[in-house]
Amino acid sequence: KRAVLKVGSNLLAADGGGLTARHASALAGFVAAGHAAGRQVVLVSSGAVAAGRALLREHAPATGDLAARQALAALGQAPMIALWQSLSARPVAQVLLTHDDLRNRRRYLNARTTLRGLLALDVLPVVNENDTVAVDELKLGDNDNLAAIVAALVDADLLLIASDVDALYSADPRRDPTAVPLPRVAALTPEILAMAGGSGSAVGTGGMRTKLEAAAKAAAAGIPTALFGGRDGATVGALSNDILHGTLIDAAATRMQARNEIRALALACRDAAPAIAALDGIAKAALLRDMAAALESRCADVLAANARDMAAAVAKGLQGAMLDRLRLDEARVAGIAAALREVAELPDPVGLVTRRETRPNGLVVERVRIPLGVVAMIYEARPNVTADAAALCLKAGNAVILRGGSEAIHSNAAIAAALQEALRAHGLPEAAVALVEDLRRETMVELLQLTDIVDLAIPRGGEGLIRFVAEHARVPVIKHYKGVCHLYVDRSADPQLALGLLVDGKTSRPGVCNALETLLVHRDVADAFLPLAARALRERGVELRGDERTRALLPEVKAATDDDYAAEFLDLILAVRVVDDLDAAIAHIRGHGSDHTEVIATRDEAAAQRFVQAIRSAVVMVNASSRFSDGGELGLGAEIGISTTRLHAYGPMGAEALTVERFVVRGEGQVRHAESLA
Repeated sequence: KRAVLKVGSNLLAADGGGLTARHASALAGFVAAGHAAGRQVVLVSSGAVAAGRALLREHAPATGDLAARQALAALGQAPMIALWQSLSARPVAQVLLTHDDLRNRRRYLNARTTLRGLLALDVLPVVNENDTVAVDELKLGDNDNLAAIVAALVDADLLLIASDVDALYSADPRRDPTAVPLPRVAALTPEILAMAGGSGSAVGTGGMRTKLEAAAKAAAAGIPTALFGGRDGATVGALSNDILHGTLIDAAATRMQARNEIRALALACRDAAPAIAALDGIAKAALLRDMAAALESRCADVLAANARDMAAAVAKGLQGAMLDRLRLDEARVAGIAAALREVAELPDPVGLVTRRETRPNGLVVERVRIPLGVVAMIYEARPNVTADAAALCLKAGNAVILRGGSEAIHSNAAIAAALQEALRAHGLPEAAVALVEDLRRETMVELLQLTDIVDLAIPRGGEGLIRFVAEHARVPVIKHYKGVCHLYVDRSADPQLALGLLVDGKTSRPGVCNALETLLVHRDVADAFLPLAARALRERGVELRGDERTRALLPEVKAATDDDYAAEFLDLILAVRVVDDLDAAIAHIRGHGSDHTEVIATRDEAAAQRFVQAIRSAVVMVNASSRFSDGGELGLGAEIGISTTRLHAYGPMGAEALTVERFVVRGEGQVRHAESLA
């Protein structure tokens, strides 16, 4: 569906200097044929140096000098792009990249967005190295390695490298008459790499060695590479019919295996989804109650599995909040079962009519909630999420793919086995709750690419995991990166009420995303409140980090850095700042918050209303602990996650957030244009 075609300098350089369309026209024809067949192509083209030399003619400097080559490349970019535009019926866009651009994650994503945007606009992107500021490919490579990186950047299915060599040979054919072409290479072993020769031209810097290095990069990304001769029009023409006269280098077997296995699991889950969507509310409630019973009956198995995970986690050096999230005991298993039963008793969101109106023409228009389809849940060391996510997805009529963290692999498997037991007892496919057992990162990436199967991905865990999912997903993602939750103590606050909110929000369970991370105190009450707060927090082992005004009142407090005020500590650490007024507190939260949960302690209703209106976070609390920012506490039942993405779901997400509204229109034969029936 998508390919990257790399065209070497030798195919564009004219014998007398400059560029020629002699070979490029056939390649452009291949691109056009692919476009007509619904295939997208990104072109990576060399040739700028040759074009620059032609413009300067006899005044052109020797190409052995690197600075001269940079100047020639800059000069030749325009005629190179003009050549491709003259051969293309579609608009052509120039994209200049460097290896440094693609090593920097933010620039990498910007480049990916640009290239995908150009393809969506039906534009042919022509990529080249920005030789003005980088010389990686100018010195060695002729854009071969750049082409491999671009192939991964755009999630290509194939990398095509066209050059003056028609295939990979068993030896250098220029020196060894017994050399034979290799039609297919399963893996780039040291023996295969040894077959590569050097560059065969004065205008190109890339030889077979750099092409094989590029193929190795592509293979590692799960992308096969085709090497072929671009000077033979018949060879290029055959490519349009999926016939390769050259060498096909396979993608890495592990990546291909991961792709096939995760797709098979996801397809089974998708096939199970209609059976879940067809269940009515009574049947879903019965299923969830039986899942709770199955989990309780398997409690010993779940705890034994969790003990294995805990032992491995301790051996790896995990501690504190990480271990707390992972740990299960009888009470926590009972709590998970209770959450399943609670979800069972929730109203069924499927089929809910949220709006109904009769139009002037008599049409009855309803908005009705329906399941999403297949939800992929990606999470870390929280075994309870296995049951919570499955329950909420099933309640909303969805099938679910569960991809937990490696720390909880045995716990997740034991819980999933209990849930699948109940599915089988109800005559339902167990694939409706599908557990991913291959926890390699590349498998997760493949899952996130399945736009034809997965309707929504929800990551739940640390900021690193969530950013990884957001950056690699092609499926829709609902997420929150972290919970930097604030408590602002207003000048009118009841000190004891505020202290209770602070102690509960920070110390009851510091390793969760709704725990407090920053305390803001109005300057008028700082003298009285901060010593009181410091004493209570010190008794509970909390480390304070404060600004200058805080440290003037509490000299023993560590100095806070700018990073501290944006940190999700998930530990017994609290950042503290004295602020001038309510507006200063709001400004601080806007600059450092994560749109999760913010709390104000105040007896001034006007201040409370101002805080609620000015703060855009998903949850805003007035005189209540941040720890209530939880689906169960807010009446949603078990919570699948918290969204700080301002889409259809914002804040704690329950079953209703896993449905969407559609229009159901009922009529009595109404037509829009009656004259069309005449």
